Parts: sequence; C-alpha cells; structure tokens
Amino acid sequence: MDRSSEKTKQDLPAELEEARGRISSLEAQCRRGEEELRESEERYQALFENMLEGFSFCRIFFGERGEPVDWLYLKVNSAFEQLTGLRNIVGKRISEVIPDIRERAPELCAIYGRVALTGIPETIELEFTPLSLWLNLSVYSPAREYFVATFENITERREAEEASRRYEEELVRKNTELQDFAYTVSHDLRSPLATMLSYLQLLGDDTITKPEGLNIPAILKAQCWEMVHFIDRILELSRAGQVTGDLEPVDANDVVREVFALKAPDLPADFVLPAPLPTVRADRMRLRELFQNLIFNALDSRDPDGGRLTVTVKGERGDGQYLFEVKDDGRGIRPDRLERLFNLGFSSKRKERGGRGFGLAIARKIVEAHGGRIWAESPGEGMGASFFFTLPEEPKPGLS
Repeated sequence: MDRSSEKTKQDLPAELEEARGRISSLEAQCRRGEEELRESEERYQALFENMLEGFSFCRIFFGERGEPVDWLYLKVNSAFEQLTGLRNIVGKRISEVIPDIRERAPELCAIYGRVALTGIPETIELEFTPLSLWLNLSVYSPAREYFVATFENITERREAEEASRRYEEELVRKNTELQDFAYTVSHDLRSPLATMLSYLQLLGDDTITKPEGLNIPAILKAQCWEMVHFIDRILELSRAGQVTGDLEPVDANDVVREVFALKAPDLPADFVLPAPLPTVRADRMRLRELFQNLIFNALDSRDPDGGRLTVTVKGERGDGQYLFEVKDDGRGIRPDRLERLFNLGFSSKRKERGGRGFGLAIARKIVEAHGGRIWAESPGEGMGASFFFTLPEEPKPGLS
C-alpha cells in the first residue's frame, strides 16, 4: 500500500468526527426549534382558550346564485361555547345546529358572505334571535371563502339600554299627563274663584264689616287673588321642565340686561356685570325665566332696614360646560337651609318670609331640563349668598 492511501485512511476518522459534530449541532438546532414551536403553540392555545371574546374559524358555502347558504365550523374557543351555549360544534355545519338559520338570522348570513368574498372586515352590533343574544361582532377573512368571527355578548347592556329607553318614555308620558292635569286643575279652580270675585265685587268693600273694623269683602277678595297667583305659579312650575327641541345660541348678556330692566325704579339696588357673559345654546324663554327667578330672589334678600343691595352676575366657559353665578350681599342663608332651598315644599314657604315662593324650584327645573345642575353657597346669615348653575355646551333638551 502506498503512502497516499495510508494517509487517506489516517484522515478518515477526523472527517467522520467532524461530520458527526455537524450532525449533532443540526439535531440540537432542530430540537430547539421544535421546543420553541411547541412553546409557541402552547402560548397560542392558552391565549386562544382564555380569550374573553368568542372566536370561530369557519368555511362558508354559497348557493347557485352566489348567496351564502351555510358554513362549517373549523375551530372555536371555550368562550364561544360559554357565550353561545353551543357544544361540540367543530366539524358541524350551522344548518345542522340551527336548521332555519337563513330565515332567522339573514343579516348575519349576509355579513359572513360579504366578508368571505371581499376580504373587507366588518363590525356590527346585532341581535342573534336564534339564541336570544345581542352580539358585538367583528368579522374578517384570512382567505377567500373562509372567515373568522369574534364577538362579545352584550345582551345585558342592550337590555339595560332598552329598559332605560322605556323608562324615559314613561317619564315623558307621565310628565305630559301631569302638565295636562295641572292645566285641568287650574281651569277647575279658576272658575269658582272667578265666581266668588264677581259676587264680592257686587257686594262692595264696605258692605260687611265687623265691630273690630274688619272689611270682610276686601279680605276675601285679597285671598281669592292670592289663590289665583298661587295657581299661576303652579302652572309656571309645571311648564318650567319643558325645553324646546330647537335650542338656539342665546347671548346671556342680553337676557340678563332684560331682567335688570324689570327692577322697580325706587328699589335701592345696583346690578353689576364685571365681564361679558358667554353665549349659550338654550331655550331663550326658559333662560330668561331662570335669570329672572335668581335675580329677583337676590333682590328679595335685601334687608329692608339695610342700605343698597348689590347683585353681581358672572359667567364663564370651561370643561365642556358654562358656569354662572348670581351673587348678592343681602341677608345670607343659614348653612342648614342651603340644600333645601330648591325643594318645592321649602321654597313655597318663602312667601311668608318675603320671598317669591316657587322661584327657586322653577329655576332648578329649568336648569335640569337643560342638562345642568344648580346649587347655593353662603358664608352665613347677614353675609350674602351666591347661586351657581351650569349649562352643558351641547345640552340634550327634555322634560324634567
């Protein structure tokens, strides 16, 4: 044997060892790849099974005219089964589970068909009547004639929205009935009062007197007129919650100045507008009535034995709403009365203390009908008071 052959035999073990090393390295890489793939599949499966949304992967079938007629479930997750109540559905067609699906859920069939053909994703909220569910549904297509649907069960939310809608409709109906009742009662009460006033007018003021010098007809007429005014205020209160649907931009400066002009000339009071007021979207008539009640309420707070009263009106815009303040330096309000000021039962008694009676209750209804809120603040008796109210930038008018 020559030396070259002998050398070749000597080199062969080394080459084999090198080849074995490369093979071992490749096998290790394959094992790592398989492990990473297995871990990836496990993570995917864990995510898939723990999704809160229902998931289904399906193939859709079309009829002769190209209309979607059926689909086959290829994969679903646990949430799908929990949310729909459908079990062991993989490998089955929807027609096997719900035979009349095309008649009972035509909108769902149409969506699946469009997405599977066009590849354009769609999202919709719909009622799935076969299972009595409301779904928030998202559909996309990974390949032609295949689609993936993910969904949430929003049945409770939709039922709550429907209950809220029915409640609002019932509230509107009851408010309408209440207003009709107020008008009817007003007419029925005014009629006997008008009769009494007519007969008292015929009697004359000096017809019946008592030894104490009491003028009975005059007292009765005054009480009748007081009752008429009381009825008027009840009607005003019933209408205060009505805000027209066609709200308009209203310059609050014009409205406040109109109210200022109603002040009695001999009343020792000053009005102050430190800065221009904003323009708001509101029912102009109701806004004027609101400022009138608050400003006149401030005027009523003047101490008859005191000096001149100052009423300041401010307004500014911020945080999606307007904030207004009507401030006076009058008698002030005890802290324990602040929360009750706007209650009907409380405000109607203010007449006995020189107040305007229903004014603050009416103010609250107007503000709330515009979607705002109203409150009062006062350091205490003898230290003035401030009445604040808000109006949203985009009010939703209604009945309150």
